[in-house]
Amino acid sequence: MPYKEFDLTKLPGKEEDLKKVSGARVVPAFVFKEKSILGIPKKPKVLIGFEKNLDEIKSILGIN
Repeated sequence: MPYKEFDLTKLPGKEEDLKKVSGARVVPAFVFKEKSILGIPKKPKVLIGFEKNLDEIKSILGIN
C-alpha cells in the first residue's frame, strides 16, 4: 500500500497542511484520499490517532 510519511520536525511547512486537513496538530494523523468515478478528488477521510481508529483503518485498508 503506497503511503507518504512526513517528519514535521524536518518539514515544518507540512504542519500547516496537517492543520488545514485535520483541524489539529495532533499526530499521528491518517489522511485517506481517493478519487470519485469521474476522477474528481473526494473529501479526504481524516483519522487522528492509531489505537482508537485501528478497526476503521483496517477496514479502509482491507485488512482483517
